[in-house]
Amino acid sequence: MNADLTMWMKRKTGWIIAFLTFAAVWLAGVPGSAASAAEASTPVRDIDGHPAQGIIEIWLSEGLAKGFEDGTFRPDAPVTRAEFVALAGRVLDLSQRSNVVYSDTPRNAWYLPDLQRLHAAGAIQGFPDGTFRPNQLITRQEAAQMLYRLVTADPVEGTVRADVGIPDLANAGAWSREAITGLARAGYIDPYGRFRPSEPITRAEWIVWLDRYITERKRVRHSEVKPLLVEEFGDKTLAGRQVTDAQGRAVWRINETPEQTYAIAGGALELGGAQHMQLASLQTFDTAKMDSYALEFTINVQRMSNEGHTGRPMAVIIPRTKDANYSQYYGVYYYMETTYMGNIVANLFKTKWAIVNTAAPSGTKPLAVGYYMLRENVDYTARLVIENQPDGAVDIAFYIDGPTDPGDAYTPVVSYTDRSPHKITRSAAGPAFGMTGRANDFWGPPPTLRYDDVRILDIGEYRDYERWLRRNFAARATDIEDHPLRNELKYLVNRGLLDVQAGDKLYPDQRVRESEFADMLKAWSGKAPTGTDDRLLTKERAAEMLYEALGKPNTDFRYQKILQERDVANPGAAVHYLFETGIMGLEKSGRFEAGRILTRAEAALLLLRAMDDGYRLPHGAIRLPSILSSGMVLQRDKPVTIWGTGTSGDTITVKFKDQTKQTVVRDGRWEVVLDPEPHGGPYTLTVAGTAEQITLQDILVGEVFIVAGQSNAEMSIDEVNDTADIFAKYANRSNLRYYFADQVMAVKPRFDDGGAWTIAEPWAIGYSSAIGTFFANKLLELNKDLQDVPIGIIRVTYGGSTIEVFLPDTFFASIGYEQQHEDPIMSGYWNGFIHTVAPFAAKAVLYYQGENSTQLGYAYESLLRAFIAAIRDEFRDPNLPFFLVQLAGYGENYYETDIDSWPVIREIQMRVANTVPNVAVVTAVDLGDRDPLEIHPKDKRPIGERAAYRAMERLYGDGSYRESRSPEMRDWRLSEDGEYTIRFDYVTGGLVLKQVPNLTYKGESGFEVLEASGRWRPAQARVTDDRTSVVVSLPGESRPQGVRYAWRNYPAVTLFDVTGFPALPFNSTKDLKRVPPVIGTDGNHIRVNHHLLKSYDGIVNLTRGGQFRMIEAVDGYTLWHEYAIPGQSPGDEILLLARLDNAVAGQGTNATVIRLAGHGLKAGDWIRNNSRGWIAARVARVIDANTFEIETPIAGQSAGDELERYAQKRVVKALGEKDITN
Repeated sequence: MNADLTMWMKRKTGWIIAFLTFAAVWLAGVPGSAASAAEASTPVRDIDGHPAQGIIEIWLSEGLAKGFEDGTFRPDAPVTRAEFVALAGRVLDLSQRSNVVYSDTPRNAWYLPDLQRLHAAGAIQGFPDGTFRPNQLITRQEAAQMLYRLVTADPVEGTVRADVGIPDLANAGAWSREAITGLARAGYIDPYGRFRPSEPITRAEWIVWLDRYITERKRVRHSEVKPLLVEEFGDKTLAGRQVTDAQGRAVWRINETPEQTYAIAGGALELGGAQHMQLASLQTFDTAKMDSYALEFTINVQRMSNEGHTGRPMAVIIPRTKDANYSQYYGVYYYMETTYMGNIVANLFKTKWAIVNTAAPSGTKPLAVGYYMLRENVDYTARLVIENQPDGAVDIAFYIDGPTDPGDAYTPVVSYTDRSPHKITRSAAGPAFGMTGRANDFWGPPPTLRYDDVRILDIGEYRDYERWLRRNFAARATDIEDHPLRNELKYLVNRGLLDVQAGDKLYPDQRVRESEFADMLKAWSGKAPTGTDDRLLTKERAAEMLYEALGKPNTDFRYQKILQERDVANPGAAVHYLFETGIMGLEKSGRFEAGRILTRAEAALLLLRAMDDGYRLPHGAIRLPSILSSGMVLQRDKPVTIWGTGTSGDTITVKFKDQTKQTVVRDGRWEVVLDPEPHGGPYTLTVAGTAEQITLQDILVGEVFIVAGQSNAEMSIDEVNDTADIFAKYANRSNLRYYFADQVMAVKPRFDDGGAWTIAEPWAIGYSSAIGTFFANKLLELNKDLQDVPIGIIRVTYGGSTIEVFLPDTFFASIGYEQQHEDPIMSGYWNGFIHTVAPFAAKAVLYYQGENSTQLGYAYESLLRAFIAAIRDEFRDPNLPFFLVQLAGYGENYYETDIDSWPVIREIQMRVANTVPNVAVVTAVDLGDRDPLEIHPKDKRPIGERAAYRAMERLYGDGSYRESRSPEMRDWRLSEDGEYTIRFDYVTGGLVLKQVPNLTYKGESGFEVLEASGRWRPAQARVTDDRTSVVVSLPGESRPQGVRYAWRNYPAVTLFDVTGFPALPFNSTKDLKRVPPVIGTDGNHIRVNHHLLKSYDGIVNLTRGGQFRMIEAVDGYTLWHEYAIPGQSPGDEILLLARLDNAVAGQGTNATVIRLAGHGLKAGDWIRNNSRGWIAARVARVIDANTFEIETPIAGQSAGDELERYAQKRVVKALGEKDITN
């Protein structure tokens, strides 16, 4: 149960009025105070990074504090006793006044009324000599004494620390020690750090103390203010397309749409499967009667789709609809949107949130967008506020927060004010939640979403609740920033379930007590566990308390034996249930360690696991990924890994043929490695644990090939030419099998892809990868020893995709890349359906990709090398062979130049094949479609067959096939009269020049010569008499600078050997045999380990005074900038920046403040003003979604200036020539 709403406000009257209306308090300029004349409401700039920043920002926004005219706040400035009482007296709304007057306090003193209020409350007593000393700085111990009197006079329920150890408590006066200790136990001050009793209290410290005092008196465990409606699905049942409660009343109605699926799963409403929009609408609450309200709910993406846009959002939340059919509505969408690299669709998808109004002409076009990326199987807390304004406008704001990246401020992800004539001011039906698939199944599976914990709040109640939330989000524990559970802990703080009691410390690794854990559980469930005290919290006791909070669900004790073997002699229901469900696991010792004392972070993690099963260990019944299923083909003659999940501590026994392997489950995961086996089958494989056994049938051992890449690798037999004999030969053949994965995008690696093995039924053959099936067919034809060997083909492909989406997540982690909300999903298809296959043993990989990576240029080379290395690592085969398919012809040619992009990819493919062991290239350069703009040529059979010929030599060691490959340039020489003679290797039967009928460019030889002027010109070519070389010349050019062949996007391919193998492209100005020379960091160059930038992005050299430069990407490791940075050298810290779209500064822009609608920037990003001498500046802070401030003023900057925006990516070390890159 989500009980955030049960944690705020005991008293709704009195202090609220004062707290919200008091705008002329001490820090905002108390009348007559020394500070009042100097302070103003200008934004402050000196609180960034301050521990009290969040609270100060709240006080500024609520008018309780202001900055000074110079733009500062001076948070660490000391406070006088007069200022101290003025703020406390007025903010705390103490109504009673005494008549006390001290000898040094004039009767007209501006602070006297507040002093008298505090005196009446018992907080102020003055000095023994009858003075108050108003202008004296107040010390921390004096402030503590005054606050403690208030706290003890008006106590509230809350966590009290039993152990306090302030090292300098003895330095405090005896009169103040009780107060200091009491405040430490109540969480106002650090209970374990130095207190510094005689030092003056600062402005920030006093604000934090006062804010906590007020907030503590708002929060209660059982709120007197209830939501208007609470809907949870754990106690609901499905009756057809209706969700009913215990009385059989229809609470939610699900619309009917093709192929939809819906269920109550994991205590939540799960929606998926639908081709069109599927909505669950609330039937029991009439929002039509409400002008304004707020929704709070949890959302969980179980599975993403493969693609998307605003017409196909993954998640749909509708707070207001104009009609009962939900055709015209305000909606909040969560959707995927592809990115373009130049004109190339890269399938690097970003996730976005958008507000739409389908009653307006804009339809599903976003009115406003924001970024917050959801990871699969994680519960996120969302809040949607819709409010009618007095001027007729409609305000919509959407907030979301989660344990993967919790917020540091309670601000909307996306918001919009609708003043259009199409605004919707009343709702015809209740709110609705849903998802959307695609009408055409060909484009992949729909997403699966879960919703739960739905609450509706009156707008007034929400505003009170919002003030409490803002303070939770603002709380910053400085001692968790580097903690491995930092995000999870901060999320619980934001939810109000974990208290930063010391103001800026959480002490996550300190031992925790039962009373504090009980407080967490009560805050979550609304009910305190029974029988708790101040004892240190043991693991077993934590289990009992959590089990009670969960309602003591049933357990069948199936894993009792495991616990008994791991030191739990008599495991009760609590321990067993939490262990069975993965809330608790074993320790590193392999034992349960029931008596171990838990830390605060460990207790918090248990709570999070109880709340969100996505954070639990994968305990329970044994699971195998779909790649390990009946009908699979295992690789012969190699070790084979079998892996899965299960309950920690369980012994897993795997039996296959005469092999028996055992292992113990650790943290819910296990694997064994089977010894190599010869081909054969069918066999049976069993996986057994303590409580269950899985039996896989019909397993073959043979050769397994992986086909990877984009659409030309994916093109099916049904889509290509020359396939009739394939169906005739292989239909229903049981020793040719295919594995088809469920092709979805994923933010985090999935355990399973939902795929399946199938024999070569006609549908499977037609659906299979054409190059894979043609490869297998030719291989069986060439290698008679394979006639009885089963063949398995695993297809892991996705069309239109750049290489980044296929790279393993471990690669990006190795270079320090961290996924940002606004960034495309790196490793998206690896996470979705390739990680699920690794480390399944395979013979080789056929990789056909690069068409949608041409925008990378030479940066593609480092990524291709990294891809091969990472795949080998993930599949645990350092020598796993790769066959790279060289791109077919496509696109328009740029004659006489060297700017065509497709030849760069072909060049890289050849160089990688020549310099990386066990990599071969198979060309398709001659197989372009007759239409140069058709990217999917249908002649795929030659590709598969050419790969089979290479496999005979590379995989099966048959030297007779060494020459059965494309001729490749060996060397060249230039004669005195300007003729080139090019010699070739791998020429079978001699070279021939011929015109290929399906080429558009007739009469061209495909050969070009580089003139002295720098232009590439079509040249003449002839084969020498011995048919091993070609002579190329350009009439009239006696001093040529180079020669090349088939070096265009869509080249004329005319050179073959007699057997029909096309010659590989070549270029005498490029080195295809060696790794490119390393350029180390110098004044104009920066060498980086996989920079992932493109030309016209930017860098900032942090070591050299923060100098900004626009860069050109030379290759995947090297950046160049035109204007040198003096002293730049290896070891410099370099901030990498990705360039965003250009923009124009709006009205209100000045030298330091820039107005730019929807700027999308954050502190630390950069801008460059092209209208003011291309001056660059760092974003100092974001004021709002349309305004930000820069650190360095730009003289003359104003509205209309053209700005370039740059988003910070990561900080890296500049490398030298000898530094190793991966």
